[in-house]
Amino acid sequence: MWSWKAMNIPGKCPSCGGKMTAVKMECHDCGTVMDGRFSPCPVCSLDPEMRELFDLFMHSRGNLKEVQRILQLSYPTVRSRIEGMFAAYEKSDSSKIGRMEILKMLRTGDIDVVEAEKLLRDADK
Repeated sequence: MWSWKAMNIPGKCPSCGGKMTAVKMECHDCGTVMDGRFSPCPVCSLDPEMRELFDLFMHSRGNLKEVQRILQLSYPTVRSRIEGMFAAYEKSDSSKIGRMEILKMLRTGDIDVVEAEKLLRDADK
């Protein structure tokens, strides 16, 4: 049976279910640290089951027959799950922040006025 070995990065808060945001990154080689608000990649935002399916799909080079063989499921079931995975991926790939979310971040002090202006300009593109 297929086993997914990648590190599990939570896409949702285990306490309230809200969206998680990385705020610190560090280089393991030189120790450089970056603080900020980093959005996870769309795949990282998928739930663990969908991430496992994505990883299997990639490992199989998109061959649904191979995915079907490994999961021991019918082709229509695998096809349906893959379609669901792509729908979830597209939903999580919303790289632009909505105007209301930007204003909320400004109100709560998560960003300053300069950053809010930049994000609002980017939202209009």
